[in-house]
Amino acid sequence: MEKNLEDQFQYSVDSQDMGRVIEELPEMLRKGREIGSRGGATSLKGPVSSIAFLGMGGSGIAGELISSLFGDAVPFPIWVIRDYKIPSFLGKDTLFFAVSYSGDTEETLESCSLALERGGQVVAVTSGGRLSSISQEKGFPLLRIPAGFQPRAALGFLFGASLSYLENLGFFGDLNPMWEETFSLLENLKEVFSPKTPVEENPAKKLALQALDKEIVIFSSPGITNSAALRWKAQLNENSKLPALVDSYPELDHNTLVALSFQKRDIYLITLRDLEEHPRISLRIRFTTEIIQPQISGCAEIHSQGKSRLARLFSLLYFGDFLSWYLALARGVDPTPVEVIKELKNRMARGA
Repeated sequence: MEKNLEDQFQYSVDSQDMGRVIEELPEMLRKGREIGSRGGATSLKGPVSSIAFLGMGGSGIAGELISSLFGDAVPFPIWVIRDYKIPSFLGKDTLFFAVSYSGDTEETLESCSLALERGGQVVAVTSGGRLSSISQEKGFPLLRIPAGFQPRAALGFLFGASLSYLENLGFFGDLNPMWEETFSLLENLKEVFSPKTPVEENPAKKLALQALDKEIVIFSSPGITNSAALRWKAQLNENSKLPALVDSYPELDHNTLVALSFQKRDIYLITLRDLEEHPRISLRIRFTTEIIQPQISGCAEIHSQGKSRLARLFSLLYFGDFLSWYLALARGVDPTPVEVIKELKNRMARGA
């Protein structure tokens, strides 16, 4: 029986070895941290009243993660801007991180230009492209990360470099204990989620088979599970080539609850849990799941692991990355190519 379950994963469809890249998250995170620590920043040119991350897709998620980790730990807001424009209240007192893996993301380049026009302090996080050239022309810091990956697969570099740079500036204190716990936990989880680990002992494989051929809905709550859910959605979209609905407590109990409880649907509900969730959120999760469960095909709760927020967040991210890969393999689709995004960019370029 076990062999039949394992046979559902078609490893041969992974033409560009996305599975290996996913496994290497701990190493990428370490390298990203090194890049950020070598960024050269020991002081700022002026006061900072806010931090803003400018980025799209797999690049933009780094800002979402940092905001969810430390947004309540600093006396000013951390914004994530996924647009061509930036709000009028962001300017010379803002520390901007222009994050674009390729360095050629048009939305990020335009918003970065606006940030510079307003006198903001800018840091570029990229593997090259136009953003790298602009940083050299304008003389603002550049955190150059390795090229040759899909943007979504470079999260360890993008996140690690950005967070380490901020750590060196003194925003979040000494994060070394968090870093070390995270690296240790991810190394352990690498074995748990490995292709060599059979289905019954591998929660990512098991969940992939349970959710296979179903509509996937991901519930989270404010904090690290919310940013993790956004990453899960993006990975399911790009790696698994599947749509996914993401919603967050307590807001979802004021609208989405009605839709999902109204009639039976072939939905698999995944709820991301964390020890810092509000006690009333915990109660809402229990009652909401009980109400919805008769109308859906299945559900699962994924709990974060570890002590620190950083470790707990990355335990969820690593699980989601592997889940998206195993779902792709079980569906017989290559997880790496995203040709439709290239097509859209080409059309945008021709239409400009």
